[in-house]
Amino acid sequence: MRLLQRLGNKLDRPRFTAFLIHFAGSVGLIAAIFSVIYLVWFPHALAAASGGLEGLTIIAAVDVVLGPLLTFVIYDVAKSKSHLARDIGVIIFLQLAALIAGVSVVYAAKPIAIVHVYDTFYVFRQPDFDALDINSNALNKFSGNYPKILYVDSEKNPVAFLAKKTLDKLNRAKPAQLRVDLYRNMPRNNIQIASVLRKTKADNSADCTVQNIESVYTSGTICFHTETFKFTDFMEGKSVSLLDDVNIQYNRVKPK
Repeated sequence: MRLLQRLGNKLDRPRFTAFLIHFAGSVGLIAAIFSVIYLVWFPHALAAASGGLEGLTIIAAVDVVLGPLLTFVIYDVAKSKSHLARDIGVIIFLQLAALIAGVSVVYAAKPIAIVHVYDTFYVFRQPDFDALDINSNALNKFSGNYPKILYVDSEKNPVAFLAKKTLDKLNRAKPAQLRVDLYRNMPRNNIQIASVLRKTKADNSADCTVQNIESVYTSGTICFHTETFKFTDFMEGKSVSLLDDVNIQYNRVKPK
């Protein structure tokens, strides 16, 4: 208790008040930015699945922690008002510059297309398309907001799918998820969407099917809600095993 009292005596009230005001303003600003990022750029679990979470963490650390702490360090009532205004102005300028730079990085990482092939959603950003020399304007023909949720029609039989995938690799053919000409709008009809998505044992509700998901940052499984088209419950590092289905198919036809 005495230690806290001594600490309180050393922290002069104007300095602490300035820190709290700056902290509250920073929290309000970052909350507004995060709401846009989470609801528009990285809807729901896509922030973790597509790498946006790391960028958000950096932005929060710079905006909410660094700025107010610098204000706490430099604030001194012994300084003239013009001196204080100049010092705080410099801090706010640096804080906003870092915030704008961080938001720009996160914006570049936002997904513009999520393409489903067999049992996996592939997350693509604008830089991914640029690196592959793919014109992202081709996505404009598909309905819905960004990120576009699309699919590529593929073999339904796991043995046939893996055989074709292996043959494409041997022939150095472009993977299906990179073939913009094969993209289709994800159907909204329950019967049609059931023919696109593979039901798995991990499915935990009537409108949720667990599929693999891959991005340049990470991979794992994610729950795709067919009624709302929302992605939830990302599990990094896990996967829905395609080989299990292959083994089942093989065992059914294996000669005795």
